[in-house]
Amino acid sequence: IRNCVAVGLSAGFLEPLEATGLVLIETAVGMIADLLPMSGPIDAPARRFNEVMTARYDNIIAFLKLHYCLSKRPEPFWRDNVDPASIPPRLADLLDQWRYRPPARFDFTLDLESFAFYNYQYILYGMNFGAEASSEPADEARVAEKVLARIQKFGDQAAHDLPGHDELIAQINRAPQPKPAPIPAPPRKTRARA
Repeated sequence: IRNCVAVGLSAGFLEPLEATGLVLIETAVGMIADLLPMSGPIDAPARRFNEVMTARYDNIIAFLKLHYCLSKRPEPFWRDNVDPASIPPRLADLLDQWRYRPPARFDFTLDLESFAFYNYQYILYGMNFGAEASSEPADEARVAEKVLARIQKFGDQAAHDLPGHDELIAQINRAPQPKPAPIPAPPRKTRARA
């Protein structure tokens, strides 16, 4: 018919996060208002609407799947959700990357996402899925100590080279002060003669 668009529950529903429906409604309404022309062809805006909404649904599905696919529970329901064949390819790729680093904002196209990288971090850390450490904590502590010592050295050097507060104020007060430019007098009002 080409004269309708599904919004809200008519477009779909994703359990168990009912609030995602509200996000999808808001996105759909905003896109309809921004993309659809008052007149003229609607094929390109309709394609873009469908692309963005499909991407939003896919990303929400991946976020929901994340809640299940890291489970260690033995029941068949959980085993089915851990099966690699049930994990969307994009989520599987991200999980492979997140084994070595935490989720980052550049993992996501923000205009297409309902959840930010930190939402993924909450789930991953809650499921004890952490990035493998590239070094021992003791190594990291030694590196931090070196960085802090370097910062302290720069601070000590600056304190030695720069004048103290009172001396700086005295230098500023001794410096020649520019004379302010005179403020021009306002133009005189003249009376028109008849």
